[in-house]
Amino acid sequence: MLYSFKNVIFILIITFLLLFIFACFGVKFFQGVLYSCNDVSKSIQEDCQGSFYSTIMNGRVLKSENREWKNQDSNFDNIIVALFTLYICSTEDNWPDLLYKIINSMGMNIGPLENNKPYIAIYFVIFIVLFTCIIINIYIAFVILTFQKHGEKEILCGLDRNQCDCLHFVLNANPQKSINPKDKSSLSYQVCVVVESKQFEYFIMSVIVMNCIQLMMKYNGMSENYKNSLIYLNILFSFIFCLESIMKIIAYRLHYFKDFWNLFDLAVIFGSLMDFLLTY
Repeated sequence: MLYSFKNVIFILIITFLLLFIFACFGVKFFQGVLYSCNDVSKSIQEDCQGSFYSTIMNGRVLKSENREWKNQDSNFDNIIVALFTLYICSTEDNWPDLLYKIINSMGMNIGPLENNKPYIAIYFVIFIVLFTCIIINIYIAFVILTFQKHGEKEILCGLDRNQCDCLHFVLNANPQKSINPKDKSSLSYQVCVVVESKQFEYFIMSVIVMNCIQLMMKYNGMSENYKNSLIYLNILFSFIFCLESIMKIIAYRLHYFKDFWNLFDLAVIFGSLMDFLLTY
């Protein structure tokens, strides 16, 4: 128990130090840049004075409002607020909104300008990847190591670790039935050789990676030709995935539907086809 507590404290200290470092950078570069006027026509603090008429529907004047130079609830004006802001971002709670506000920021006493500093996204991407992937994996590794140490202490009957693992494997082993076609001259066997080859596996993995990249290439305001190119690429990738499933069905026959991941692939392909039919 004491050993686990010490490790938790150590990991918490590392987490806080990393959070503090990012907070210091945030205060350095983003201090006072998230202010804006409630009147979007005013972009400078000195001009954000008096009152203005807000028009919301059908061009009708609804009410008169006083101009206010307001700050965002999540900001980097000081180290304490920056720590809370980054903690909220680490939970992945609405962090893209803060990212876009930082990207649109112009500087102190100046209102936002759309897409002013897109390179600022690097700061948030590094932070999110570090805290949602690496830190969480550290905690998971710590839990696994703790259970392993406790498990080693509880080995009974004078057996060492390898002997216990062997007994556990033998007692829980189940024979697996071969699903490969036996007739080497059949079409199923020839297709099975292809789908089980390393080259086919690498090809499908490459297609998956390229499909992920294609999905990330969309952006607001893209041209019609660019949009059509992405659509054609998506159709090509969907066709390849459909062909993969058809080949595996030919190779494994009904055994194909007994595997969870194969059913998952079919569900994804079906969803892609439905999206294409309903959209186009």
